[in-house]
Amino acid sequence: MRRILLALCLAMWGTSACAATKEADLGVDFSHAAVKYLMVVENYESAAVDSSSKAQERIDSAHKDMTAAATGDKTSSENVTALFLKIFTAVHIMNVKTYKLTGDRKDVAKDQICISEWKQALQSRSSNQPEICK
Repeated sequence: MRRILLALCLAMWGTSACAATKEADLGVDFSHAAVKYLMVVENYESAAVDSSSKAQERIDSAHKDMTAAATGDKTSSENVTALFLKIFTAVHIMNVKTYKLTGDRKDVAKDQICISEWKQALQSRSSNQPEICK
């Protein structure tokens, strides 16, 4: 019984190690640029207090840097990830503006958790969209 349990644990460990290497499907340069992009998006709320247009310019500039680092065709994991992040950013900006009108931070708080989860995924070079962000 002990040997079976040990063999099962080793098999599960081996499977998870293989899965972790399969998930690293993003390039280092793109991953760094995407994390920087999310940091700019994360700061939108405080930056928009000073100037909404300047905050948007920073986001657009960071997005250009991220897409410039993307490799492959339009269906590559890097380009698809960049598209997902752009869509998320549009929703986040809308959530911040809604919060400023209503005072309800629920969606902004969820976005902040999503940004944190996404940054972790990108730092491990994974294009998998975190569950909370779907």
